[in-house]
Amino acid sequence: MTRVNSGLLVGGFEMDWDEGEIRFRTSLDLRGEALIVALMSGVVYPNHQAMIDYLPHLIDVVSGELEPAEAYREARDSLG
Repeated sequence: MTRVNSGLLVGGFEMDWDEGEIRFRTSLDLRGEALIVALMSGVVYPNHQAMIDYLPHLIDVVSGELEPAEAYREARDSLG
């Protein structure tokens, strides 16, 4: 997750080891401005894409199907 997080421009993965949950978190500082569709799109779409790009490989690591370095390489290679 650290390797993936270092390359992401928005948000980051985290693991809740007690619950076994994987999360992707992003924050948005509105500085008193209204939350508009463009701002929501700037958070939701990149988060969704990060999940599509990396979550299957992360699940393979958690389930023991891939080693972390191999999963990271596969994920990066699939990005094109």
